[in-house]
Amino acid sequence: MRRTRISKAAEQLIAAAVDAFLARGDLTASSRRSYAQTLNRLAADIGADRAVAVLDADALDGAVQGAWGACAPATWNRHVATARSFVAFCRRRGWLAADQALALVPFYAGARAADLDTHGDNGDTRRTVGVLAR
Repeated sequence: MRRTRISKAAEQLIAAAVDAFLARGDLTASSRRSYAQTLNRLAADIGADRAVAVLDADALDGAVQGAWGACAPATWNRHVATARSFVAFCRRRGWLAADQALALVPFYAGARAADLDTHGDNGDTRRTVGVLAR
């Protein structure tokens, strides 16, 4: 694991932010390994050398959808939770102004397959859970 010195907010690169996230002392070895797999894939897809400050919701959502959009619900939820946690970590440090992970929605176990809209009106392939009839 690389250790990267934290730079100014505007200059903080995604790769360095991932390193800082993974270097937290509250992570177990297995959590660190799992988070590293997810975040290193996202960094590669989005651009590890991009500034965190310019990370946008569309790029993050596209990377998550592209990597794990067809996965099982539990796998999807694990990757979404990791991405959301990383974004929250960056926001707490002032590296990212807005919550760019709002579009990343967990798959809820109570939803039926028929309730999933995998092809929205605009051709979007995001996992969205439709409103369930009461």
